[in-house]
Amino acid sequence: MPTKKQAPKMSQQEQRALQIFQNAAALSRSILANRLGTQFGGQRDLYETFGYPRYPGYQDYRNLYDRQGLATRAVEIFADDTWNVPPVLIDGEARSDKLDDKATKFVKEWSTLAKRLSVWQILRQADVMLGFSRYSVVFMGAPGEDFTLPAGNDGLFYLSAFDEQQATITDLIQDTRIEKFGMPASYTIAFNSQDAGLEIKGGNTVHHTRVIHASENRLGSRIFGRPRLQTILNRLFDAEKVTGGGAEAAWLAVYGGLLLLAREGAELPAKDSPEGKRLDEQIEAYTHRIQRYAALTDVDVQDIGVKEVRIRDIYDVLQDDLTASIGVPKRRFFGSEVGELASSQDMRTWNGKIQSRRTNFAEPELLKPFVDWCIAHKVISPPESKDYSMEWTPVYTMTQIEEAQYAESVARGASAVTGGTPETAIDVNEWRRLIHLAPRDVQPVVDQQPDQTDQILKDLFMPKPKDPQAVTKQDVEAMLTQNREDLRVMLNELVQSEDPMAQRSVLKRMVDFFGIGKERK
Repeated sequence: MPTKKQAPKMSQQEQRALQIFQNAAALSRSILANRLGTQFGGQRDLYETFGYPRYPGYQDYRNLYDRQGLATRAVEIFADDTWNVPPVLIDGEARSDKLDDKATKFVKEWSTLAKRLSVWQILRQADVMLGFSRYSVVFMGAPGEDFTLPAGNDGLFYLSAFDEQQATITDLIQDTRIEKFGMPASYTIAFNSQDAGLEIKGGNTVHHTRVIHASENRLGSRIFGRPRLQTILNRLFDAEKVTGGGAEAAWLAVYGGLLLLAREGAELPAKDSPEGKRLDEQIEAYTHRIQRYAALTDVDVQDIGVKEVRIRDIYDVLQDDLTASIGVPKRRFFGSEVGELASSQDMRTWNGKIQSRRTNFAEPELLKPFVDWCIAHKVISPPESKDYSMEWTPVYTMTQIEEAQYAESVARGASAVTGGTPETAIDVNEWRRLIHLAPRDVQPVVDQQPDQTDQILKDLFMPKPKDPQAVTKQDVEAMLTQNREDLRVMLNELVQSEDPMAQRSVLKRMVDFFGIGKERK
């Protein structure tokens, strides 16, 4: 087996040029950052006044994600709703959610691989990391003694996700002839950053063919994106101030304290005197609930009382700003004070946003590169149709009550349009599908017994004995010839319907339309 060549290292001159470029870019961003939050030519600095970090980095975002519930929610809601129901991979007529006789080797092997390696959980982890990291990588645990060499075709054992602090970029691809020009050529990955004792043969340097590199919200860079928390960082610090300050204010207001007043003709004892020390001991014992009385002399005690603290209005403004900044319906993010779910309109809007994210981020950045890697490295068989597609399930689906209400609205609309005969506008099985009911096994009479149509119509409308109002045999024959197709449609509706009122309505239309049974002038 030929020895795989190691990726070429950058020369000292190239490394220096790269460092100069990175320093220039950092300096440019620093100059712009210095102007953030300034007004009146720099005389007023809002960021300094409000305590906002001017140069936030990975650790600022990670600390918020680990310690603040709103930050955790803002990061995870996108990843959770994107991957809550795994997409279906489709190869021609084969689907990964239906391993029937049409299933191809591609969908079968993919389904097995997804379960064995917990693919969806790992992709979700990489997505979560993009909430506080500029990029994340999915490491492919492929066999190989030296991770600095390109990945082979010997299988896939495990997957792991790492953020930008755990997987730092070592080199960049310099070859302008390949599509990955400017992308990382290698990483230094801390495989066991949370635990101790793991040693990797050959060190922690990993060749780029062993990872999937993902980033979100990129602007002008193929490597680095914008962490989701960056947009709402200031609001998260404001929320800390409002909730933390409000809690402290409430604590101080609930117990305003005691006011000690010396009685007329008396003086409060000096603090260091025996009397002063005893006074302090009595007040502290009372304040800390050690005893429910205080034995004092020549002192009047006044309770300052309780003051009301209201932060709801301020917090409501923060909620509106935060959810609008990240594009999440407020009731989807927070719920409501009575525990209601988001409205149907909110959920339809959120469905559209998540579907757009799946199409523009989840597929091209994580899922498709991973599937393509597995095909290229012979982990799974290629699709028989030469290509594959993905089908996602909406985040929000109607409840049974909502489905029933929708079906009722459709039926009412069809009835209004057709003048009380909704079955002429919508087939019963079409209506049943609206509420996810199995279709009835009813075939049109014309299709089942096309030769009996004329006989059925004749039996219905032939003149009866001694019926002066009945039409003649010649009338029926003429109607069958001239209006046969209209009668076929009505007869089909009549037989398919199981509702007596609907059947009566069809018969009445047939009678009224053709004048059957009416007295001839």
